[in-house]
Parts: sequence; C-alpha cells; structure tokens
Amino acid sequence: MNACGYKFYEYPAENEDDDGYGFVRLSEVSLLCNVEELKRLADFFNAEVESITNYLKRRNSTEQLNSGTENPAKEPEHCHTHLRDWDKKWKEGSSDLIIITELPPE
Repeated sequence: MNACGYKFYEYPAENEDDDGYGFVRLSEVSLLCNVEELKRLADFFNAEVESITNYLKRRNSTEQLNSGTENPAKEPEHCHTHLRDWDKKWKEGSSDLIIITELPPE
C-alpha cells in the first residue's frame, strides 16, 4: 500500500440511529493501512488529546479569572479535526477521518 493511503470501510448497524449530527451509528468500522500509517493515526489521536487538554486548561484558567461573573450552565460544545488537515502525507482519494469531540460545558 502506498504511503498514507488510508481506507476506511463502514458496516451500518441494524438500526441506523441518527445521533442528531447527521451521522449513522455503525456496528463496526474497518481500517486498511500499513504500520507507518497506523503510527501516524496514533500520533493524530495523541495530538488531538493534547490540543483539547490544552484548550480546556486555558478555558478553565479564563473562567477562574471571571469567577465573579454569572455563567449559566451551557450546552456542551463540540470541536472537530480532520485527519487530512493534520497529516501532511495525506493523499487525495484517501479516506478522511474526522474526530468530533464533545467538550464539557463551561
């Protein structure tokens, strides 16, 4: 397989539940890749965790500075990251992986 030729395959669940985001819940997903690609995927996930963790730390420190102001409970926010934007070796025609992370409310 050529470098960064990620291929994802879906297997729809019997009850195709709409989760409110327009996605269909899948019973399983298969990923066809080589070891180098798998390592890059692990790096992608780790970078996403680090990025979100840093964001939440900054957000929480800002909240502490503004702790005297009213802050009613808010709905959780979401952020998303594309593999194709993160991986410089991603090639046109390869599958994209989008990570959508639900962040706790402020």
